[in-house]
Amino acid sequence: MAMAFTDLLDALGGVGRFQLIYTAMLLLPCSLLACHNFLQNFTAAVPRHHCQGPTNHTVAATDNSGAWLRATVPLDRLGDPEPCRRFTEPQWALLSPNTSVQGAATEGCRDGWVYDRSVFPSTIVMEWDLVCEARALRDLAQSIYMAGVLVGAAVFGTLADSSGSGGSSRTPDHTPWSVDCPLGNMPQAPRG
Repeated sequence: MAMAFTDLLDALGGVGRFQLIYTAMLLLPCSLLACHNFLQNFTAAVPRHHCQGPTNHTVAATDNSGAWLRATVPLDRLGDPEPCRRFTEPQWALLSPNTSVQGAATEGCRDGWVYDRSVFPSTIVMEWDLVCEARALRDLAQSIYMAGVLVGAAVFGTLADSSGSGGSSRTPDHTPWSVDCPLGNMPQAPRG
């Protein structure tokens, strides 16, 4: 005869102090995990950026002023510096008003990027240059974190199940909930 969970709970005396303490203690790590899941929204934010000027020019010319930026980095459709391209040679003609250069050769950012640090002083994107061609690595960081959460839940769930039951009730057809639930299987009561 199958017994519903509420019937079983009523037979054991209802919700007591143990269940309340257990639930309260379980809320602490769950709330911390939620904070860690949202953390990458801030630690991996992608600030505005553009290519750093070529290193083969003098320090006075590479001061990241507006004029130097206009001569070394092409503008996108909105008039902002292109984030992943720069001119192969400075286009000094662009410093004159109402001038444009058509067909100037561009290249990827070979000397790094300059980041806007007004919102975020430092992120993993800035530290490891996870922009342009390397932007997929930013998403990989989140995937690795979530894989660690999954493996940790399976490993430590199994360890908690083993130590909680004294290790004596383990049978081949009884797998811990931490392994069953992520795989979509509903745990069943042990047979026998």
